Formats: sequence, structure tokens, C-alpha cells
Amino acid sequence: MTLKRTTHHKSISSFTIVKILKTFSPKELAEFEKLLCSPFFNNHSTVIKLFEEMKKYYPDFEGEGLSKENLFDAVNNGKKYDDKLFQKYLSRMNKLAEEFLNLSEMRNESSNKEINVLYQLSKRKLNEVYSRRLKEFEMTLEHDTKLSDEFYYIKHKLAKVKYNHYSSGSYLYVHKKITGFL
Repeated sequence: MTLKRTTHHKSISSFTIVKILKTFSPKELAEFEKLLCSPFFNNHSTVIKLFEEMKKYYPDFEGEGLSKENLFDAVNNGKKYDDKLFQKYLSRMNKLAEEFLNLSEMRNESSNKEINVLYQLSKRKLNEVYSRRLKEFEMTLEHDTKLSDEFYYIKHKLAKVKYNHYSSGSYLYVHKKITGFL
């Protein structure tokens, strides 16, 4: 007869957040910690404490002290172990790790960043800033000699942003200001 493993006995290494953290380089781990400690992204001090305890076991996340109960105790000062609460801590940290991965990818894709900034400038009706940034970005794209599926995807996204900007009426305002005509 084999006993079923309950979530209470589940190894910490089976959690998604641990799997993600194992893949982080030391630099990425430090950057993730900055995100975790930023009040813009996280307002849960317990999650920060939990991360500080967990990172002691980086990069393998193995060791005698690495159990859910010990981690919970370290961040809750002797409070009785509560599996649901511990799961919430891990879930919050996992969401922040996903946000970190998203931001890391966005940093690598400068063209997508430009598209997003243009979209936000248009949406906020910052027409002069939008026009200047658009011109700069289009000049950058003209000098891009690599024709790839990514290049055409960026061009498509840019066309979509421009269409939305022009159809919103913002273009008419800029056009009237520049030419004096509608």
C-alpha cells in the first residue's frame, strides 16, 4: 500500500517558483530581488522575507532547512504552519517572477518597447511627442537591413498604432496645428 502525497508533504522543489528561480543567473536573481522589494510591484513584506530565506539555498534549492514548514516559520516567527497561507506567499512570488520574466523579455525587444510607448503617447493625446518619437522610430526601421518575420511583425504593429492614432482624431489636431487646415 502506498500513501498518497498530500500538498503538505510536497517537496519545495516541485513548486513553479522554485523551478523559475533555479534558472536565474546570479545577476537575474539580484534584479528579481529589486523588483520584489519595489513597492510599485510588491507591497507584501512577508513575500520579501520568504525570498530572502529561499535565496540562501540558491542555486540548487536543496538542503535540510528547506521545507515549507521551516520557511513559513522563518517568515512568521513561530506562528503555526498554515498551508493555504504559505501557498499564497508562493503564488504571489510566482506572479512577481512572471512579471520579472515579462520585463526581461521586453528589455530585449526594444522595438516592441517603442511600439508600446507610441501607443501610450497617442492614447494620452501627447501628439507632438508622439509625432517626434514616431519619426525617430521610423528612421530607425528604415536603417534596419535585416528583413525577417520579426521586422514585418513590428511594421504591422506600428501600422496598427498609426491607424489607431489617426482614426482617434489626434492626427487631425496635429495636422490642423501644422498646416492650419483640416
